[in-house]
Amino acid sequence: MAQRSRGPISDWRADAAPDDLREYDAFGPWIDPVRTEIGMPRAFRHWYPELADSAFLLKIPRDVDRASARPGQDLFAAVLAVGERGVCQLRLAGGTVTREDATWEQVVACGTYTNLLLARWSLLLSNGSALHVPHNSVGSDLMAKVTAYVRSHIAAPSQRSGQPELAAVGVPQDYSASKLAELKRTFRAPVVAIHVEQKNRLCRSGRFGRRLSTGLMVVDTPDELVLVSGGEPTRSIFAANYATHVLVVPYRGLDSFALTPGSAGPDFRCLELRAGCQVIEQHCLDHPAAVIAALNGREVLPVEPRGEVAGALA
Repeated sequence: MAQRSRGPISDWRADAAPDDLREYDAFGPWIDPVRTEIGMPRAFRHWYPELADSAFLLKIPRDVDRASARPGQDLFAAVLAVGERGVCQLRLAGGTVTREDATWEQVVACGTYTNLLLARWSLLLSNGSALHVPHNSVGSDLMAKVTAYVRSHIAAPSQRSGQPELAAVGVPQDYSASKLAELKRTFRAPVVAIHVEQKNRLCRSGRFGRRLSTGLMVVDTPDELVLVSGGEPTRSIFAANYATHVLVVPYRGLDSFALTPGSAGPDFRCLELRAGCQVIEQHCLDHPAAVIAALNGREVLPVEPRGEVAGALA
């Protein structure tokens, strides 16, 4: 039986343009710095002259299987530029590039969320919006350097720097202890854990539901309040939780705070930190008295809940 002849097999590497092949060969889940105009992904290259002098100019890869990727495709989802004037993110979606800009005066908090390989770096803005950079967690070390740079601009010493007398609390020997040690290495001393809630405490999620808490540690530094949590405040009794959320909130950007009923369940209170139109919510199983003392010590104004709500939270 005669074999059917096949058409010519395309050698896509030989057919690729040199610049496209170079970008493809360097493509992976990591975040890469952009150092030259030709190194800027094609979809964003128009902005390279404007952003070239940034302290950090980074290209964020798309979440695609490398086996299905080919030279010449748009392999990068976004470009992040961080410099003296602020932050700019260019994002590609559906063939269209959108742009988000923020000055340092607009940034009121910086957050990092990780859950195994999933990660998200965020800036919260005083107009109530947020700038998010989803990425693979293999890029977390580089994004930690970006966070340090951001903090140097948004959490510099101010009239609210310094600390009231607050007692340190014990920290469980789990992720909280390692995170506290890291904060002590990278934040201006003294770095004090002032509120800790151990994870896996049984709590109510509704009238009859039962769930486990994911834990919380609040750390006070001279210039910043740091919230370390497990992402969502509760998890299913039958499901593990590997998420961690670290949110750095400079005191100098805060306007007021309030303690309200928690939407996570009847056992929770919600500490609301307000900076302009931005409201940062942190659910607490225990009354965050030491956190309130830290805020009062920086003259952040309390906004008291009204009527029966105030009585319930006392």
